[in-house]
Amino acid sequence: MNEDFLVMACSVAGLDPSGGAGLSADIKTFHSYNVWGFAIITAITAQNPVTVHKIWNMTADQVIQQIRVLLEEYRIKVVKTGLLGTEDIIKAVNIAFPNSVELIIDPVMISSSIHRLINEGAVEALKEFLLPRALIVTPNIPEAEVLSGVKIFDDDSMKNAAHVILESGVRYVIIKGGHVMDNLYSTDHIFWKGGSFQVSDFREPYEVHGSGCIFSAAITAGIAKGYSVADSVKGAKKFVTNAIKSAKMSPSGIYMINP
Repeated sequence: MNEDFLVMACSVAGLDPSGGAGLSADIKTFHSYNVWGFAIITAITAQNPVTVHKIWNMTADQVIQQIRVLLEEYRIKVVKTGLLGTEDIIKAVNIAFPNSVELIIDPVMISSSIHRLINEGAVEALKEFLLPRALIVTPNIPEAEVLSGVKIFDDDSMKNAAHVILESGVRYVIIKGGHVMDNLYSTDHIFWKGGSFQVSDFREPYEVHGSGCIFSAAITAGIAKGYSVADSVKGAKKFVTNAIKSAKMSPSGIYMINP
């Protein structure tokens, strides 16, 4: 495999055995973009679309060794992070990847089945070590509230929260609105210190497992292919909208996003 002919991206995330979120969903998304996907496992989970039963976090050394072996062979330029369940794992990611790597942070904190995935120490470590060096962070509204300490209830408070997060050093904050089910549109808000814009599409009448992972992975793939942040976000919005439209329903009635 000659890497000169490959567009590459790396996902650093947990393994969802259902394939609907985490590493499996990220790699499917990269493949759909014709991007070669590398995978660093941060946690093994026992979960399905309905519930997260158990999480086994990797050690910091296990994460560092996975990353360093890959970097010995490949020049990885774009990395997406998902579930980083402990402070030690976050520090390991910060140590192992050089500052030249573009980081897209999906600050996974609570599963779609309302299962707490990381502890307070991990939240503070994320803010201290990874946000200052990140290109993009993609919180949903509850995650943006945790990262900013600002309660979001309208556009002004959302803007305030985004600018608090921007003060950490991250260059773009994308606050996802897809989980808000009281309107006809799913609207994501993109902020940077020079301005903002929105991407929006019609909302399907059901919730899906894995949409946040797919959205940030699609942005990562766009950045890996050399697209601008704006074009990567707009393309990702179209991609995730189509993946939701073609979602597959599990036997229990939960829809699984289909990238």
